[in-house]
Amino acid sequence: MTWLAAALLCILVVEIALRLPFAGLLRRTARTATSALWTLRARHVSDHWKEKVMVAYSGRMFACSLGLALWLLVVAAVVIAFVLAVEFVLPGFSAFMTGWQGIVASLVAASIYLSLRKHLPHARLQSARQAASPAGPATRSGR
Repeated sequence: MTWLAAALLCILVVEIALRLPFAGLLRRTARTATSALWTLRARHVSDHWKEKVMVAYSGRMFACSLGLALWLLVVAAVVIAFVLAVEFVLPGFSAFMTGWQGIVASLVAASIYLSLRKHLPHARLQSARQAASPAGPATRSGR
């Protein structure tokens, strides 16, 4: 039962992480860092303007880092709430999850779920759309 609870926790965390805006924040952070490096290396930009722009870039990177930290806290709060709730039903669940077996089980369960999630819904969704369509499979030309 502990293994099943660990798998459910992993599924929950994967779904939450995929729905939160982590990718956008990471892209914006990387874009800002690239722009900052380009500005620092630019010979045609004076040191005065580099100082002014770097303040703006650092503020943008701070905001992105703060956003990432807050979303990670949301995920951590969900994990803690789930572990505490399961701990009432299955004493020792938190010890299992922090041990090597729980960590390995979490890694395996999350990896399997993520790969299944990536491949399975597309086939199911397409067959459901085709079944719902009165004219059969849809074509790209719009006919």
